[in-house]
Amino acid sequence: MKLDQIRLLRKRFVDEHLSQTPYPWAYRWECQETFQEIWDINVLDFANMYDRALTHAYSGSLWGGNHQSAKSIMIDFIAIDREYVRSMFKDLFTPQKDLTMRVERFHFHCDQLLEQLQKQNRRLNHHMHEGFYLPTLYLSLRFPWQICPYDPEVFSTALARIGAKEPAHHSLSRFVKIIPILQSQLTADENLMDLLRRKINLKDSQMYDSLWLSYEFYHFITTQKL
Repeated sequence: MKLDQIRLLRKRFVDEHLSQTPYPWAYRWECQETFQEIWDINVLDFANMYDRALTHAYSGSLWGGNHQSAKSIMIDFIAIDREYVRSMFKDLFTPQKDLTMRVERFHFHCDQLLEQLQKQNRRLNHHMHEGFYLPTLYLSLRFPWQICPYDPEVFSTALARIGAKEPAHHSLSRFVKIIPILQSQLTADENLMDLLRRKINLKDSQMYDSLWLSYEFYHFITTQKL
C-alpha cells in the first residue's frame, strides 16, 4: 500500500465526506451504539431483543429494512427455532474460533433454517445472509473495535486505489489485516477525529474509535480518481 495515497484520500475524505451537514451516515454509528446497549445473547425473549437491537428511528438500510429483509428473515428463523438461532450467534460471536469458519457455519445454519421456512412459504428462495456482508455486519455491531462490514468487491476496488498488491486477490483474512492499518492512518489525524465527534452525537465516547470509520473510508475511496 502507498501511504502517500492513503493520506491524500484521507484529506479528501475529511473535505468531501465528513464535512457534510447534516452528516448522512450518522445513523450507522448510532445503530452500533444501540446494538451495544441492547444485545443480550441469554435473554429469554430472543426475538424481541434481536428486533430492538436492530432498530433505528430513521433508517434500517444496514439490514435491508424491517420487511422482506435480512432482519425479518432472521426473526422468522427465531420463530422456528429460537435456541438454534441463539447458538448460531453464540458461535459467530466467539472470537477464539477461526473467523472464516464461523462465517461459513453461520451460512450453513441459515441454509438449514431456510429449508424449514420454505415448508411454510415455498416462494422464499434465499435468506439474505449469503456472502460476507451480513455476518460481518453482525460482528461489527457486536465488536465495533475489531471488525467492520466486509463488501468484497468494494474492498477490492479500494485496494487498487491505495496501490495494494494484487487487489483482486482479497479474502476475509486479508481484510481483517488491512482494515486496522487504514484505521490507524485515519485516527492519527486529530482534525478528522475532532470533526467526527462534532458530526455524530454518541453517548459512549469509545464508539468514536469504531472501525466503522474505516468502512466509510474504504467505500469513499472507491469513488475517487487519482
